[in-house]
Amino acid sequence: MDIEQQQAVVIEQFVKQAGVLVGASLAGLLIEATSHPSLFAFSEILSVSNLSTVTP
Repeated sequence: MDIEQQQAVVIEQFVKQAGVLVGASLAGLLIEATSHPSLFAFSEILSVSNLSTVTP
């Protein structure tokens, strides 16, 4: 599996998780995703609908 395929698999996992999380759990997932050594782009994760409804 090449790097792009590995990245797609990891992104898909994070997107699935983000779709069901809220609040602090979602924030923790975002920290984990943005610090993941195999990921260089996060637009798919950041476009999850749960993020647009997060309020401070």
